[in-house]
Amino acid sequence: MKQEATTAALNAANFWMGIECLSPNAAPKTGKDAATNAITYDIKCETEMPWLDLEKINLLSAHENKTTGSTDFNNTWRFTAYCSLLSMPIVIEEIRAHLGAVPNALSEYRPGNPAATLGMSLDRRGMVVDVPFISSMPWAIGQLSNTPKNTKIDFTGFFGLNALQDKLTSAIVDLLFRRGVLAKDGSPALIDALSAEMQEQIAADYTQRTITLQDINDVCALVFEMIGWHPTEIISALRIQAKPVSVKVDQSGNASNDTDLLNSFYVEDIHLVANAIERGDTGAALNDYMTAQLPDERVDIRAPHDQTVTQGVVPRKMPLGCWPSQHPLVLAQQFAVNTIHQKLGTGSGIFSVNGPPGTGKTTLLRDVMASIIVDRASTMATYDDPLSAFHTEIKIEGWKHGKVWAVDPQLCGKSIVVTSANNGAVENITKELPARKALPASSTLEYFSALSDSIAADFGAKERKHGATWGVFSAALGSKSNRTAFFKHFSQPVGKNAASTVPAHPLRTLWEVVAEEGVALPWQEAKTAFEQARQRVEQEQRHTQQIADAIATLHIIVTQLNAAQTTKINCIQKQVQLTAKRDQQCVRLQDAKLAHQKLARLHFVSQERDKAAEQLQHIQTALAADPVDTAVSTVAMLEESLHDVSENLRRSELLLHSHLQGKPGLFGRLLNWKLSAEWAKNLTLAQQDYKTCGDDVIRTRTGLKAAQRMVEQRQKLLAERDETQHKYAAAANSCQNAGLDPFEKHRLDPAQLLLAKTQYQTATDSLAHTQLEWEQHGQLTETAKDKVGVLLQQEKRQRLLLQDWHITDTMISTWCGEGLSEDQLQLASPWLRQEYFTARQDLFCAAMNLHASFIVASWQKLKNTLLALRFLNDGKITAGNVDGGIVQLWEALFLVVPVVSTTFASFPRMFKGWGRESIGWLLIDEAGQATPQQAMGAIWRARRAVVVGDPLQLEPIVTLPTEALEPLRLRCGARSAYNPNNSSAQVLADMANPIGTMLGTDDLQKWVGSPLRVHRRCLHTMFAVSNAIAYDGMMVYGTAKDERDMWFGESCWINVPAREAQGNCVPAQVELAANMISDFVKQYGLKTNGEFNLYVITPFRDTNAALDKALYSKIGGQKKGMHGTVHTFQGKEADVVLIVLGGDPKKPGSISSFAAAKPNLLNVAVTRAKKRIYVIGDHAQWANHHYFDSLAAALPVKSDIVLIGPEYVDA
Repeated sequence: MKQEATTAALNAANFWMGIECLSPNAAPKTGKDAATNAITYDIKCETEMPWLDLEKINLLSAHENKTTGSTDFNNTWRFTAYCSLLSMPIVIEEIRAHLGAVPNALSEYRPGNPAATLGMSLDRRGMVVDVPFISSMPWAIGQLSNTPKNTKIDFTGFFGLNALQDKLTSAIVDLLFRRGVLAKDGSPALIDALSAEMQEQIAADYTQRTITLQDINDVCALVFEMIGWHPTEIISALRIQAKPVSVKVDQSGNASNDTDLLNSFYVEDIHLVANAIERGDTGAALNDYMTAQLPDERVDIRAPHDQTVTQGVVPRKMPLGCWPSQHPLVLAQQFAVNTIHQKLGTGSGIFSVNGPPGTGKTTLLRDVMASIIVDRASTMATYDDPLSAFHTEIKIEGWKHGKVWAVDPQLCGKSIVVTSANNGAVENITKELPARKALPASSTLEYFSALSDSIAADFGAKERKHGATWGVFSAALGSKSNRTAFFKHFSQPVGKNAASTVPAHPLRTLWEVVAEEGVALPWQEAKTAFEQARQRVEQEQRHTQQIADAIATLHIIVTQLNAAQTTKINCIQKQVQLTAKRDQQCVRLQDAKLAHQKLARLHFVSQERDKAAEQLQHIQTALAADPVDTAVSTVAMLEESLHDVSENLRRSELLLHSHLQGKPGLFGRLLNWKLSAEWAKNLTLAQQDYKTCGDDVIRTRTGLKAAQRMVEQRQKLLAERDETQHKYAAAANSCQNAGLDPFEKHRLDPAQLLLAKTQYQTATDSLAHTQLEWEQHGQLTETAKDKVGVLLQQEKRQRLLLQDWHITDTMISTWCGEGLSEDQLQLASPWLRQEYFTARQDLFCAAMNLHASFIVASWQKLKNTLLALRFLNDGKITAGNVDGGIVQLWEALFLVVPVVSTTFASFPRMFKGWGRESIGWLLIDEAGQATPQQAMGAIWRARRAVVVGDPLQLEPIVTLPTEALEPLRLRCGARSAYNPNNSSAQVLADMANPIGTMLGTDDLQKWVGSPLRVHRRCLHTMFAVSNAIAYDGMMVYGTAKDERDMWFGESCWINVPAREAQGNCVPAQVELAANMISDFVKQYGLKTNGEFNLYVITPFRDTNAALDKALYSKIGGQKKGMHGTVHTFQGKEADVVLIVLGGDPKKPGSISSFAAAKPNLLNVAVTRAKKRIYVIGDHAQWANHHYFDSLAAALPVKSDIVLIGPEYVDA
């Protein structure tokens, strides 16, 4: 555990020790106990001591030889002194005061009978023969009173080595020794408690005397002084119980010491486990159990679509063996068994199963046990010689009866222990398992049945119950008396008196049974038979798994086929849709195209007309500015002017040339320089003229060209005008055709054209996309068609394969839940093939035969180990004498008897000396009735724990008042989950289980471990009420119909108003119930085959007390066991149940705060009735209360009732 978890667990253990220390067992009542022949007296003065009082001496002498023990020896008396008896009402008030708890006036809580401070075993002379036993209660009250408020109370200091208990014991023994009241022949434990000097003195010259009342008072005063607390009142100084024991047992010092019953059965075990937690000596089961928190990751197996159960019941997950039965497990049962097998089979831990009433918890546990047996048999089959499984000798101090051998470790760890807080539940399971009726009528399985028949024989019988059992599969142990009775059958046979009459079926011991011829198969034959049976199962399992895999493959194929067909259909449908869409889009595209073309045409022709008009206007404007005629005239003028200037240029050129020709020569210029100057001057003039004329030509020519261009332009403009006029006329005509005025300029919106263009483009794109999609779906359609074809072929092949295996569609539907309702699914048995089911049963039978053969074959070594275990039980050897521990001896017993049972109360004593995870398998039944601390020690000792119960039936009974537990928890620092008012052992186990479901709503929500769901006990009326008030409709109705008209007719509510009440008892209701029962008994009888035909149940003690008197007056003592409060009836059932409600009308809170506070009480009450339920009560008073409103709605109301029907016949 992590540190936080360790601290929480230790605080819880401290809290639980506090509860148990403050919850002592009561001292015996005064008077005679017919069951044990014990006689109890209150002693008020010295002369009343039973060894001094003549009247008591004579009475005891008269009973001296009437014993419950062996008749081979005379009997004597052993006395138990219960000292300083304390009144529990006074004690409870003091506890309340210290805790600040206020009594609940409406509570049904009643303090127990007086409890003793001290207990001592005395011989018939009145001398102490055993170590005194001190109650832890006074010390615990002292812890309450002496611990300051707001300070954590520590309840760990009383028990343990050198703790207060040891110191008290030492001081008391010292005082008793000094007083001279110790018997010289006291028990070994008493002698060991003395110092060495005292031991020498008591063996030599020890002076003895009878213990006195003053001695007892002094011893008690010493106890109170040492613990630091003194009671306010002692109601009786001494109560002595006289119990007959054989002289031989008395002289051996092994007489049962009942004084250890002063304390809670569990407190020392809690202390033991707390120490183990502190040092980290814990296993997975206890670690998970003590977590007391829901795991973060949980699987709600009822959640929609959750496949946990489906996957958990496949054939490969089933255990190889199962219990022989005509009826296989249904879905939830098989899931739980498989999960236990898978989760715990090769590992360790805890697993819880929620078992509502009538859902087959015992049936489930049988299959769990069968799987364990087969597992161990598989290991056994590995031995060539069973004797080789015993190769290590166990050394036992003082042992003189031959070598004792340890079982090979490979065969250990398979021990199965069934336990419960409910004694009836434990005995029912372990007594039912070996019964012949636990197997099908056709079964021939025998497993040392002569021994199991002998064990089943009535006490004191000389003859076994021949045929009553099939084998010694289980044993109800637990208490010392049960263990002693059982181990009588594990003794060596003694010589018989030849003259005595031998019964037809004499009692047999294991020694005698093993020696009988043919009691078991020869080892090799049994081994071969088992291996063949196992191979057959493995083959059937493989085949069934093949079938499961084939069906799974078929489902995959069918799923894929359906998907492919759907795809194909969808593709075809899509193509059809796309074709229609494409056609529509084609139309829309054409419309958009035409609309766009039309609008574009309008825009075009309008623009063309406007453009032509503008162009024409421009041309006309240009022509108007420079007419053509003017331009032509200008050209003509310029042509004429060019002619003139050209002529002038010619002349000027000629003149210049001429002038140049007449240039004076050198001599002339020399002779007449003036002539030369004149010539030059004229040359210049000629040149200037020539240039001027040339410029005129150029300018005229340029102007002419410009004028000519102008003429060309004007001519071109004229041509353009003509052309434009033509265009304009054509555009005007187009406008007119388009509906526009041909002569008016139009202002059309370009956005409209853009919109039309966009719509046209969109239509084009959509059609293209649709076309592409159509083509793609065409390809998908072809692909889907191909895939469907392939899958159809695969499906055909798979179905043919299943047909070859003779697997029908009905079988497939049942196994896979196809077409089944939730109820039908839960009622179905997963993967049920008769061949497989039969093979699994046969394997269990072969495993049992192998066990028998193994025991016989190894008897030479096994017998001494069993004999040593008996000696241990008888006290002839102690645990300390056995080297390596006593578990080795017990493992030998579990080879022979696979299952033993004990109540939680007997667990610490029966398994004293067993350590962490020393028990292979712990099966807890009715765990909802157990407080969490009751299961703590058992779970610590277990490697694997399977916890079965129902938190919605009876809750744990805590002897402290409810209002004191919460403040006590707070003072101990424990979490609320550890409060036994909030959590049972089942609740803590459920918290540790990640596989389960959530039941209830709001504050009453509960997480429960793997739930069983098919109810097979009650008829529908009771089933429906239970299912509605407690299980959210989770249960499934699986009970056969019963339409017999008998008893008091149909189930009903008999309305008897509570006009007068005595507390919670309504006399008129009790009177009616007594009369009904009287009539019923006369007509039908009270019992059939030893079982009650009718039960009478009430929520209140007042009503039960009145019923007790009324029924006694009607039917006498045979009423015992047929009536009581609800708390006494869990695990019981009868055809008819009367519920007498009672209830004080002046205190309606007694109903709402008790009977109707939770569904549990009503749930248990109604589910005790298999056939009919008759409710007697004030309808108006109860029908509006929670849960009882459902009961009222389910039952017709009657004012009277009449007995009907034929003689009773069990259905």
